Amino acid sequence: MAMTPPNGPTTGKAIGRRGFLAAVLALPLALPACSATKGGDAVEASASAFPLSLTNAYGTTTVEAPPKRVVALSSADADTCAALGLAPVGISGSASSPWLTSAMRDINGAPPFLLNDKVEMPLDDIRNLDPDVILAVGGNITRADYDKLSEIAPVVLPESADSGGEWRQRSALVGKVLGRSDAAAELQAKTEGAVRDSVRDYAGLKGTTILFAAASSADGADIQVYPEDSVVLGVLKDFGLVPAPAMAKVEKEGRATGGQKSPVSYVWPHERAGEL
Repeated sequence: MAMTPPNGPTTGKAIGRRGFLAAVLALPLALPACSATKGGDAVEASASAFPLSLTNAYGTTTVEAPPKRVVALSSADADTCAALGLAPVGISGSASSPWLTSAMRDINGAPPFLLNDKVEMPLDDIRNLDPDVILAVGGNITRADYDKLSEIAPVVLPESADSGGEWRQRSALVGKVLGRSDAAAELQAKTEGAVRDSVRDYAGLKGTTILFAAASSADGADIQVYPEDSVVLGVLKDFGLVPAPAMAKVEKEGRATGGQKSPVSYVWPHERAGEL
């Protein structure tokens, strides 16, 4: 399935840089708007690789069989599940998006339960969903939350510290856990082809500098800047963009969240926004 940008199909008369960036950033961070279906048939999970043992920073997770009920704790986890034809039963509230809603309709999935996880892990709500597996491949959970969640169901984290920040590795791991590795590989190939096709339409983007940040409309709210090795910057670099020079200052002077060694983002003071 070819990727169609939110602003319409790509043509020789390309939209401007700003329009292109708006289209790219509207895509889910895991994969573009394609679903892993073959001739309209649902993807079948394979049980041949199960039980599956996965080692992560907190221990070892064992998944006994291809899961049918999945809770996804990040947008990357939720989007990849839907793209591989499995509707998660619960997702982080921040993972809801128009793309995911559309993808869920494509696979005839019921709307997932939206978890309110802004303040603390909603353990009771997750337990009530009776998941077979909890995906936190694209998230950043604490050891304490990992231990509590593991009492509910197997928790899947990146298998190593350097394997969680790249969309190909994330989608491959989710595909493996869902018993849909072949579908994940097929989807990756389609995604890379869609990116190459789009890059040809927007050749002028090569070398354009970018920062990816989240800003709140609340008075005095600081700015959240995503690091160079984040998934979103990895996707944008696939399109030929490069991190802005200000990124070096952010990494040196910003406050890291999620740990200084592998920060999820940097908090940048709102009064210094002009320096970005």
